[in-house]
Amino acid sequence: MSNSTALLGPQSQVHVLGPGIAGLFIQGIETGLVISQLCRWYSSQERNESMAFVILVLFVTAVGL
Repeated sequence: MSNSTALLGPQSQVHVLGPGIAGLFIQGIETGLVISQLCRWYSSQERNESMAFVILVLFVTAVGL
């Protein structure tokens, strides 16, 4: 057992699992926002953007997911 582990004591599962669960929850909200914005853009009646803008939207969506 190393010296630093002996000083800190055993690590609680709450300290290990808590940030992971919170991160998963926040990531789910962010993914929902990306999908919502994509659906809103895609269902727009007046879409007359250039091809560069369409590629940019698809790229940002892919990176966001």
